[in-house]
Amino acid sequence: MLGYKDEKGKPYSPVYLKTLHNQLSAVFNHAVRHYNLKANPAAQVGNMGKAKAGVKRIRIHDLRHSHISLLIDMGGLWQSLTGGA
Repeated sequence: MLGYKDEKGKPYSPVYLKTLHNQLSAVFNHAVRHYNLKANPAAQVGNMGKAKAGVKRIRIHDLRHSHISLLIDMGGLWQSLTGGA
C-alpha cells in the first residue's frame, strides 16, 4: 500500500494508511478468534502509516454499532430490519 497512489497520482496519506491498517487488523482479529485463522497478518507485518495519526483502533463490535447508528440517522433502520416494509 505504501507504493500505491490515488487517482491523482498522489501517495495515500499516513492517516489514511493507519486507518486502513486498523480496520484490516480488526477484521483479521475477528477471523483469528472465530474462524481459526492462525495469525493476524496485519499484526505480523506491523503498523503502517503515521504512528501518531490520532486514529483509534477499531474492533468489529465498534463497526457494528457504527453501522446501526448510520442506519438510524438515515432513517433506514426499520426498512433494514423489515426487508423494506
